[in-house]
Amino acid sequence: MADQPFDLDAFIAGINQDKVVSVSKKDRLNKVLMNTRTNQGTVSLIPIFSKKLNNFYFRVQDVLEYFGDTSLLDNKDGVWYKIMPIEFYGNLSEEQIELYNEVRGLLTTLRDYDEVSYDELRYRNYSIVLGICTKLLDTDQKVVETYKDCPCMFIYPSPMPINNVVDALNERVANTGSKAWVTRVISPMEGERKGVLQIYFKKKDGDQPGYNSSAKFEMNNSDEGVFVVPADFKVTKEMIEKFDDPVAAFNGWMNTKEGELFNDVAFKELRDQLKIRLKGLNGDDEKKSEDSTQTYENKNNLSAGSPAGSAGTSTTEAAPKKKPF
Repeated sequence: MADQPFDLDAFIAGINQDKVVSVSKKDRLNKVLMNTRTNQGTVSLIPIFSKKLNNFYFRVQDVLEYFGDTSLLDNKDGVWYKIMPIEFYGNLSEEQIELYNEVRGLLTTLRDYDEVSYDELRYRNYSIVLGICTKLLDTDQKVVETYKDCPCMFIYPSPMPINNVVDALNERVANTGSKAWVTRVISPMEGERKGVLQIYFKKKDGDQPGYNSSAKFEMNNSDEGVFVVPADFKVTKEMIEKFDDPVAAFNGWMNTKEGELFNDVAFKELRDQLKIRLKGLNGDDEKKSEDSTQTYENKNNLSAGSPAGSAGTSTTEAAPKKKPF
């Protein structure tokens, strides 16, 4: 076989394709988990509207999470499955609705067992707030630089932060006697901002369940030389685009490659693991409960007024039947 000429240009191009490209946190939407102790404290942010939700926050309530295995990721240590309320998944086929109901029912049944710990199965209500992080102070008031000036979705395992935001807005309107300041902090439009939203969030001390949280708005004061937002700061189209689909970002690895929230493979893998787990708990007898046959209405509207876009309601975490999830 004759020697082939060495194509140096093609060789170098091939090597460059193999290089892992590092994406700056400023160039992507960052998921900041506020149940993580190092992220707790006081966040100052410039709210950014998601065009899909027409809001800078949303709730995902009644989420059941299970720690298991999946073939979809190269992760031998296991992953957390998140099963959201059915309305978040959009238009599902009859087969997908049946699969969803089966998985949700198995998870609900599994919650009845004392042998199942919080490290395996948990129930959560989430508040998600979207914005550009201007400052993060930890619980010791030390500055954390990790997400400074980065687009973030702050994921709180509690329904309270959104309540706090609504209360803080109403309180400032009442105290100032004006609504004019609101659009200088909160707006779906591009352009300048003159204030920030601050959210304080911290796990309660000791063995107390739950979190302490509060919110307030802070404005620039040029007369006193106080600038919580740089005088030349502007929200750009590119910033807003990073928040296009925060629900998909929240759903994370469970999305399909095509970007669909309902992943048939993930749901089937979880279903099979749950059946095995329940069989192990029950011995040879399959325990059945009313919960395992419960069905859920398929709602498909995530616009204002739906559970994702509602600002004026709050649902506390449902009490478990036997143990605190």
